[in-house]
Amino acid sequence: MKKRIFSILLTLCMVLLLLPTTVFAASSGSCGANLTWSLDDNGTLTITGTGAMEDWSSDVDVPWHANCSSIKTIVIDPGVTSIGDLAFISCINLTSVTIPNSVTSIGISAFHGCTSLTGITIPSSVTLIRGGAFHGCTNLTSVTIPSSVTSIGDHSFQNCTGLTSVKILENLEDNASTSIGTEAFSGCTSLTSITIPSSVTSIGHYAFQYCSGLTSVNIKYGVTSIGNSAFYNCTNLESITIPDSVESIDNQAFYYCTNLKSITIPANVTSIGASAFGYCSSLESIFLPDKDNLAIAGNAIPGTSSQIKYILDTEKGEVTITQITLGTDKTGVAIPATICGNDVVAISDSNLLTNISSHTCAGGTATCQTKATCGICKQEYGEIDSSNHNYEKTPAKAATVTETGNIEYWQCKDCKKYFADENGTKEIKLADTVIQKLPSEIIEGKGQSITAGDKKDITLRSNAAFSDFIRVELDGKILDEKNYTVKEGSTIVTLKADYVATLSAGKHTIGIVSESGTATTTFTVNEKAVVDNGTTSPQTEDNSMIWLWVALLFVSGFGVMITTVYNKEKKFIF
Repeated sequence: MKKRIFSILLTLCMVLLLLPTTVFAASSGSCGANLTWSLDDNGTLTITGTGAMEDWSSDVDVPWHANCSSIKTIVIDPGVTSIGDLAFISCINLTSVTIPNSVTSIGISAFHGCTSLTGITIPSSVTLIRGGAFHGCTNLTSVTIPSSVTSIGDHSFQNCTGLTSVKILENLEDNASTSIGTEAFSGCTSLTSITIPSSVTSIGHYAFQYCSGLTSVNIKYGVTSIGNSAFYNCTNLESITIPDSVESIDNQAFYYCTNLKSITIPANVTSIGASAFGYCSSLESIFLPDKDNLAIAGNAIPGTSSQIKYILDTEKGEVTITQITLGTDKTGVAIPATICGNDVVAISDSNLLTNISSHTCAGGTATCQTKATCGICKQEYGEIDSSNHNYEKTPAKAATVTETGNIEYWQCKDCKKYFADENGTKEIKLADTVIQKLPSEIIEGKGQSITAGDKKDITLRSNAAFSDFIRVELDGKILDEKNYTVKEGSTIVTLKADYVATLSAGKHTIGIVSESGTATTTFTVNEKAVVDNGTTSPQTEDNSMIWLWVALLFVSGFGVMITTVYNKEKKFIF
């Protein structure tokens, strides 16, 4: 029984000897003029205070170096303005870091060799990531570099082999400039794609060399140079967009990119360095600007690839192919639809067509009657554009008595349709454009009046053309031509004075009849006024007879009265 108990105890001791014996020793100290640090038993390193962290010249000077492998978490309090050089180098068990928004720089090799670090949040206060800051952080899978960063230092993410995602945020401020340093992402073998924003102006030497997983690179307008061996040995790189801002491509920039099929050199490039595309064995075609000041170093382009030269019309944004040199064993080249974002619309010589294996039809313009004609193969393509008309404008014209007018309108010379506007948004009929002739009317001499019996001309003017004159009507009856005259200007009719003197008192209607209609007005013949001057009675014959009868009655009455008196007197006497 005792032997059995001893055996069990011995076995337990042996097991305990095999278990890890890491012990966290709490410690603290200063790490800057106004900064202190403390490391607790749980492996949390806390840095507090205000100001910059010290820069250390070697890992032996780092105050927590002895316990570096014990550090699992780092908490940096607000107030700390920088992370010092070599601060957390080779902290192999570090998994997470909290960096406050007060930090403006991350020092040289600050997290170099932190192989357990899986993620890092770089605050927008940081402007500088110094050389080797995250070098060899093999478990770091993603990183976002804020727009505030102006320099991604040399070797800063080199050999981060687990890094699959890198986001470099665009700095939208005027004159913003960010640089990617030498070997900044070299050896990041899990990185598959990257977009370089327009605020980045330079890609340093070897920046992405040996990124063997990289398949696509999109460089936005802003970068002016691509450094030596920038994409050296990116063996899976299939496509890269080089913007028109690039002026130089240095030596071996794309050396040994064995899966690169085609590449376009933008119009502003003036130099391509030696072996820039050396050993790009799959490179079938390279598009080069056709200009005198483009210097291409020897063996910059493999002889197996076809060279296609082009010219760019910057005002129209259109590309014309000017020359095609087929590579070894090549029978033709595929012409892309666009070069540097500009449509390929034409070839300078129809003989070039024999060296083109495929292309996208472009150029020409479809109209309401015809399809567009391709500027490359000269064949019709696409569809008729029912909205694209060959307009001819007809200006507006006022109507007159003799002629119709019209509104302003447009007619397509090809399809003959009519439109009310120059953009063809409202189709109309020809009849809709017509403005009818103006009606005939009296424009001078309206409302005249005369006295009955007066020998006075009555003159009226119609707006009708003299050539259209037909007749004159008075009170609905045709007036004999002997009673009036007519002359030009437009049509002037004058009733003769002798005829006017015969007209009865009252209102009369006169009409000037022409081919454009009848213009009418009225005039008035007033009765002749009675004048009494004391000597000549203006009385009528009937009035004179009345006064005669009055006189006779008076005389008769007076005679009767005398006779009666006489008879009475005689009787009285006798």
